[in-house]
Amino acid sequence: MYTFALDFLYKKKKKLFHEDIPILRVVKMYENDLDKEIVIMLQAIMNESSYHTGGTSALLGIISPLTPSEWIKSESPMLVFTSQTYNRFIGNTKRLGQIIKPIGRLVDLYREYDDLKDFIKRNRSVCPQEDLMKWLFGATDDFYHLGLARYLPILSRRGDSAGLGLINRIPHKNLYIPRTKKVERSGLNVRMFKKTEKKPFEVIREKLVELDKEDPFKYMPILDNKNPTLVINQMGYLIHYY
Repeated sequence: MYTFALDFLYKKKKKLFHEDIPILRVVKMYENDLDKEIVIMLQAIMNESSYHTGGTSALLGIISPLTPSEWIKSESPMLVFTSQTYNRFIGNTKRLGQIIKPIGRLVDLYREYDDLKDFIKRNRSVCPQEDLMKWLFGATDDFYHLGLARYLPILSRRGDSAGLGLINRIPHKNLYIPRTKKVERSGLNVRMFKKTEKKPFEVIREKLVELDKEDPFKYMPILDNKNPTLVINQMGYLIHYY
């Protein structure tokens, strides 16, 4: 069943992912590729639940009237936060104090490198997600970070409305799928695994690679949203179970 559901929804949604991923609407406000890249990286750091953009919008408001690239390449970009209290809520889930360090590390990255392409090239980065995790958040036993897992494929992928193609295409084997309850529920909803499965995210990944060996992450905006069969029903289609 999952083959039909995911392929069907991808064909219907591939030009409309901005409806499900609101940060893409913000990205479209900018023409400069570096501005777009920085907005996505700020969203990855914010990592708000349900793709909310309140935190990133608040950060963009703080740095205004500068564009993201003008701000991050300025002489003292972190000075814009000096009048802000660390306890100020940014968006729905984060206090500024929780994200100020990785934002500072992001500033350092763009001070040393032209952009993420340059970062990947000069570090000969085999797995950019792990290298960015270490750069932004420090050493860890688990290189997984939900924000990076959600948004690096958007920066890397090409070919639809959720693929900006701004950095070198990253092989899917070097990317983590988002480990969210929505992804797990969606996988169960389309029968990618049974309720007794102990490693659902590993199974989901395997099934996606079977569906598209070249670009399995094209299905993630579908899985990391409403349950697929509910979306299909809301579109007015009937699903036949075999």
